[in-house]
Amino acid sequence: MNRVKIAVGVVALLAAVAIFWMNSGGADPIPDTPETSTHWMCHACKQVFTLTAAEAAREEARAGGPSPLYCPACSVKEAYRVAQCDTCGSYYFSSDVPGSLGRCEVCFPDKPRERPKDESPPSL
Repeated sequence: MNRVKIAVGVVALLAAVAIFWMNSGGADPIPDTPETSTHWMCHACKQVFTLTAAEAAREEARAGGPSPLYCPACSVKEAYRVAQCDTCGSYYFSSDVPGSLGRCEVCFPDKPRERPKDESPPSL
């Protein structure tokens, strides 16, 4: 009778381990879809490109960290994720990228644009 109880217990334990192993098949794969795309730009050559989440993960592994990544155009390790300006649509680096302003350089330049001598000031 004790042997039967032990056998049933062992079978139940093995079944629980098998169910756990089958359900813990690993983490979900990183999506490789257009919806997961992010924009990147090379600080060296200014090339803008997109990467899906899966492509970004592969490039991060190749670069040895999250950023900078290797530029697909010039192969320099100077590619950073960028934001797109809501006003003009140009891309710009965030302030955590070395040497960047953290804002759109077209709409908010470092220095105000010089007005030609024949151009009158804007009217208020």
